[in-house]
Amino acid sequence: VFAGVISVIITLVGAIAVAGGIAGPVLVALRPERLRLGDGGGVNRLAGILAASVYAGETLTHTVRLANGSEVRVTQSLHDGLSAGPARGEAVTVSWSPQACILLPP
Repeated sequence: VFAGVISVIITLVGAIAVAGGIAGPVLVALRPERLRLGDGGGVNRLAGILAASVYAGETLTHTVRLANGSEVRVTQSLHDGLSAGPARGEAVTVSWSPQACILLPP
């Protein structure tokens, strides 16, 4: 559980919660391994369509196309095995926690 400050910022894809205080414009970076398909990754959520899934040894990388045409990549560890997931073309949700956001100066 995070006990610090949570701020909400407005981005091109909507409002998202980030850890820490914000004192002006920022860029938000997200590592693919910190994102999750489905609602279980945290309070931040984006809806999209699964465009592709690529197997790469110990990981499966999903490409999700958002409504504005941009793409987000989600990397899933296969440490616990490969389970059935959404098919290409299906609607999916990408989720992540505020602590997964990396804030950078513009």
